[in-house]
Amino acid sequence: MRVLHLAFEDHLRPGSGGGSLRNREVNSRLAALGHQIEVIAANYPGACSRTEDGVSYRHFGLPYGYAPSLLSHQLCLPAIVHAVVRRRHPDVVVEEFAPLTSSLGVGHWTRTPTVGVAQGFFAEEKARQYGLPPRLLLGVQSWGTRSHRHLVAVSEDVRRQLLSVAPRAEVAVVANGVDCAAAEAARRSAPPRTGSQMLFLGRFEVHQKGLDVLIEAVRQVSAGVRLLLAGDGKDRERVRGLVQTAGVEDRVELVGPVRGEAKWRLIAQSDLLVQPSRYETFGISVLEAMACGTPVVTSDLPCLRELLPPAAGVRVPAGDPGALAEAINAVMASPDRRSSMEQAGPTLAGRYDWDAIARAQAAVYARAVEEV
Repeated sequence: MRVLHLAFEDHLRPGSGGGSLRNREVNSRLAALGHQIEVIAANYPGACSRTEDGVSYRHFGLPYGYAPSLLSHQLCLPAIVHAVVRRRHPDVVVEEFAPLTSSLGVGHWTRTPTVGVAQGFFAEEKARQYGLPPRLLLGVQSWGTRSHRHLVAVSEDVRRQLLSVAPRAEVAVVANGVDCAAAEAARRSAPPRTGSQMLFLGRFEVHQKGLDVLIEAVRQVSAGVRLLLAGDGKDRERVRGLVQTAGVEDRVELVGPVRGEAKWRLIAQSDLLVQPSRYETFGISVLEAMACGTPVVTSDLPCLRELLPPAAGVRVPAGDPGALAEAINAVMASPDRRSSMEQAGPTLAGRYDWDAIARAQAAVYARAVEEV
């Protein structure tokens, strides 16, 4: 198949999230199977058109900051889709849902079969975060979602949300995945854990990821336990300010973005992964920690209930630094409990294989094409 993938975020963009990781893993596997994949992403400083792992990447929009980049890219999309469809004649156009309104209604713009890929629904949370009219954003989100006959959801919770506004759509649950081989190699080579290091791994976006909650919780965590903040994003300097305001500079280290083997080593060496998000659509870093046998403390959110059973971690109410600190202290103080979680995680994560996920997503594309 010839696939035009409207992926708003390039995985090489600093601060990119789990959705861009998924796109890279799935698209590279589809290219290896002989499919022609062209990715159109938002522009950013340093972006360059390229072919990587058989996948073509191009960028449109203003290369200035997160919001101008994304909004200008979205304004360009109708013209881009029209031009690319006219010249390249793709078999299917894939729209990755993105802030602010999730779908932009790509299925309304073209007669080419379309598939919407939803990490989650963003309109309500983004309206609350930025003080925007919720009815307007929710209306655009519903209108756009209904433009697709075929949808991919990364969890059952997301599938329920999609069907609530597009009940006639065919919605397939195709989860995110994990590189189990890389996780196992890091786990086998990691030094013994000491019970003194916890890790946050993800995008530096304070509101969604609950980084303010985490930094406040550090003040209540037992002495001798330090926090590594690994990642990047638009709120990097704000995170530094929160650390200074909380007076925990001696216990918190910002290690910057980590990728590849360095990322897997860092996860495997940590005693605990902490993911205190206020909302999530899947939680790839939680899955990566499970694959490395690293215990997890995270927020009690619907998608994380699907992903993380009590055998591999602890869930606490979102936005509660006291409950978060209490859970961290309890896990860190119990070597036996950590050992049990370390053993359970890799087996549970083994169900999320990227090769199978890529084949399942390709099957959705094929159904959309065959239906036409």
